[in-house]
Amino acid sequence: MVDQNQTMYILDTSNYRVLKWNLGGTFGTVIAAGHASGSALNQIGTSYAMCFDNQNNIYISDNGNNRVVKWINGNNTVGQLVNLFFLFE
Repeated sequence: MVDQNQTMYILDTSNYRVLKWNLGGTFGTVIAAGHASGSALNQIGTSYAMCFDNQNNIYISDNGNNRVVKWINGNNTVGQLVNLFFLFE
């Protein structure tokens, strides 16, 4: 995902984190999770989607833990549980 300032946001599924990469930058900054795979609110599991609201809070669809987690803009320490979801077969 790229915003109006050409800042790139990367859902790094293999490393269980979200990175912010500024235009021209030489490295990214972890802005959500990044504490290995897990179910604590400072972690995410396998994730395939994220979106932002109008305050630049991040919502991560955490498939590995059957939940959606919200990370408040500027807080890269811990997320908030938004919703649990269950798959029925």
